[in-house]
Amino acid sequence: MESVTRPIGERQQSQQSQLLLTKKPKRTVDYKIVLLGESSVGKSSILTRLQNNSFDDNKSSTIGAAFISKKIIRNETDLINLQIWDTAGQERFHNLTPLYYRNSNTAIIIFDLIHLDSFKKAEYWINELETYIGEESIQIRNDIDNNNNNNNNNNNDDSLMKIILVGNKLDLLNGKTCNFENQINEFIKKHSKIVKYFQTSAKENIQIIELFKYITDNIDDSLFHNIDEIDNSKKGLIDLNFNSTTNSSSNFCSC
Repeated sequence: MESVTRPIGERQQSQQSQLLLTKKPKRTVDYKIVLLGESSVGKSSILTRLQNNSFDDNKSSTIGAAFISKKIIRNETDLINLQIWDTAGQERFHNLTPLYYRNSNTAIIIFDLIHLDSFKKAEYWINELETYIGEESIQIRNDIDNNNNNNNNNNNDDSLMKIILVGNKLDLLNGKTCNFENQINEFIKKHSKIVKYFQTSAKENIQIIELFKYITDNIDDSLFHNIDEIDNSKKGLIDLNFNSTTNSSSNFCSC
């Protein structure tokens, strides 16, 4: 598997060859991810590490929200358009946050592994999301009943928002166990909506690739669309993004 991010020099040298050696995929999906958590827990740093494979100790706090888009080729057959929203952690922006997590496929709740208060705030976000997911689930079930369309694969609970918990700043633990590790474990047991827990370091690039690979590896098949059907709707347009004449040895790349 090829990683999402690599050292800058290597990435620049091979990016063009990646594009030329990639087959045109068969399926595509627009996949929305939202990052939630208190200010200064490292949400923006995780996103910068994913996007640019870099880290800035002096990065300022996000105001309102920030957005990046990243294309991922998976197994040479799937084109995944990641749409990632980084929300502001300051409490004065909390009323705006539902605008960003609405219709998200995955929510990543991030806390600081050395600050218990940031972890305690994760409870707030979990409750917010579980309420939202519950309301969405009820609405989907009602739509299915009203339409008598139980075979519609796009309307099932599997396509609802997934929640991932992330403890960031692992490098600051210096190889030690987090002081509130037991509380984290109990928290995960309590909240069944959490599908995965990661400990990451944006500074040292630890588990960032694995975090987003887990997300892309577990996208529900029901969310994908046949790319040829989309292409047929583009009357008179030519797609220059892919070359179908040469095979690629990679199965997971950024472009």
